[in-house]
Amino acid sequence: MHRITVLPEGISGLLQEGETLLSHLQRLGVHIPVGCGGTGECGTCRVQVLSGESALSPPTPPEKKWAGTHGERLACQAIVSGENKNIVLKTRETSLFSIVGEGIRTEFAKNPVIQVKREKGKRVVTRDEQVLGALTGRCAGIAFDAGTTTFVIRWYDLEGTTITPLATKSLLNPQGRFGDNVIDRVGFATSSTGGQTLLDQVFVDEVQRALLSGPVNPDEIYDIVMVGNTVMRDLICGLPVRSLGRSPYESCHPGSIEIPAAERKIMIHPDGHLYAPPVLGQFVGADMLAVLLAVGMHEQEEVTMAIDIGTNTEIAVGNRDRILVTSCASGPAFEGSGVKCGTGAVNGAIGQVHIQADGTVSCQTIGNTSPIGICGSGLVDTLSELLEHGLMDTAGKFTGDRTRFVLAVHEKEPESSIYIDEEDIDAIKLAKAAIITGVQTLLRRWGLMPMNLSKVYLAGAFGTSIDPVHAERIGMIPSLPRDRVVQAGNAAIEGAAMMLLSRSKRDEAEKMVTITEHVRLENEPGFEDMFINGLMFGPVELS
Repeated sequence: MHRITVLPEGISGLLQEGETLLSHLQRLGVHIPVGCGGTGECGTCRVQVLSGESALSPPTPPEKKWAGTHGERLACQAIVSGENKNIVLKTRETSLFSIVGEGIRTEFAKNPVIQVKREKGKRVVTRDEQVLGALTGRCAGIAFDAGTTTFVIRWYDLEGTTITPLATKSLLNPQGRFGDNVIDRVGFATSSTGGQTLLDQVFVDEVQRALLSGPVNPDEIYDIVMVGNTVMRDLICGLPVRSLGRSPYESCHPGSIEIPAAERKIMIHPDGHLYAPPVLGQFVGADMLAVLLAVGMHEQEEVTMAIDIGTNTEIAVGNRDRILVTSCASGPAFEGSGVKCGTGAVNGAIGQVHIQADGTVSCQTIGNTSPIGICGSGLVDTLSELLEHGLMDTAGKFTGDRTRFVLAVHEKEPESSIYIDEEDIDAIKLAKAAIITGVQTLLRRWGLMPMNLSKVYLAGAFGTSIDPVHAERIGMIPSLPRDRVVQAGNAAIEGAAMMLLSRSKRDEAEKMVTITEHVRLENEPGFEDMFINGLMFGPVELS
């Protein structure tokens, strides 16, 4: 049989007739983004076939739309139709994601569930006053933010009074090669033979490698607090996720989970536990609960709002008496999927854009390297600047006779350019309309105008990287005085750390669920009208 070889990884395997290139890449463990679950709609799985293209099926209509010259194919569409030739392909260059590991921090007293005490002159480890055994080395714990795209892991010493982390490590979620959004992960887990087992295995392998590279031995780790969206939390805890793939899209176990880490094949201390906080409803997960804990929404008399923008955007508004939460399917456009020159927040991604009055464009890339595409923050800047200079109208259509707006030229391929066209704008329009509709719905339910909010917290990597002024100008977030908009960074990992280091904070998080109400957007009066209004670009007048 003939083989498939993948560059630059240098990985090789046997060809299987009738399977897509994507299936081959997944089996070989090659990370490749799949933003649409394999329908060809997003164009993110482009590969360059260097030899053996005659052994593949003819290009499909989606491939003709997305794939360029130089032998490009969509891995999800190209099927091996014969085994009489070796296939050599090259994946798109991927850089390290710009992962936000720090977030807003609140002072609190350290009082962890796991503690070190002295009995008869010896150090012993206890969990909620129950003695686990003698301690000769270090007693450590981990705060873990399990995102759909990235993981952030923090090590802490549970002994002593310091709350400063020992180390922080960020890495890509290896499950991304089976779908870069939660619905595709659910589909893979429930529809593919052994799908959930495979998702488990790649997760455990990646986490165990990370633990082995950490500042303490894995067997010195006694506690892991893991937060994540509902799907990631349930997958990692080994729960069936079929109910999350069909209406009413609820977890089979919304409450908190605490299990021996060994049950999930996470090899830490034999008495080590994995704790996952409750979810808040549908796709508003434990990560949003951690964000609310970190920003202290449940402690304040004033009403605040928190927005964690991503493929699934989570929004909350509330105070110490009442919290409303919702989620909206904003889609992966702000993560570069479905945008022709889009890319994730990697080195080389255009993250900032400024357009001069004469139409001259200046761009800044992540890592200050040559541009390879444009990421979410750059897209927000671009639309805001196009609107400001009259180059685009409020419906998202270019003025004049242009069909695209060129931002930069590839250094390695001068004939290619990085641009945005009206089809791309339409994808972003849908995403931003979903977000502002969620915001407006919660404010209406509460009976507030935006000016009544004392703070709006923008959480997560995207919320940290966007320019709030530009986000307001295109109508993605409510208009407020600049000092009321707080970019909170990775507040989810901060909230997870608080639950790791403080029993009282863990209890606070669990009690927060009792004052929280989940709002289903589709059931709200006027939802469709709000969404249609949100499709227009420009500051939104919320009523």
